[in-house]
Amino acid sequence: MTGMRLGVRAMSLGGKDDNLVRRYGWFKCSDCGRGWESAYAWVYQENEIAVYGQECKSCPGKYVKPYKVDKLRCPICGATAGGCSCKRRDKKVHRSDLCEKCMSGKYCTLVGNEK
Repeated sequence: MTGMRLGVRAMSLGGKDDNLVRRYGWFKCSDCGRGWESAYAWVYQENEIAVYGQECKSCPGKYVKPYKVDKLRCPICGATAGGCSCKRRDKKVHRSDLCEKCMSGKYCTLVGNEK
């Protein structure tokens, strides 16, 4: 997976979640150095700039945006979302309590958010 590096450029949320797509993201907290990956990284569709972060488990209150994102892929066959026919799914529970998007009231796991 090559992924896309994200710039540090800040961007206004603007209240428009219609232009967001879900991606697989790599996160690293600049305070404690803890890193993690998540299939719930939200970026603007037109430029792949991250909109929402996730709270670092080691640094409560510190939201971290992904430093790299890639299209969602099946963990079994590697196909991009929609191109997989695997029957088995290894799915972790989404931690909405650590998700900036969910905490803002725009829940990730509602039907229609799976772009």
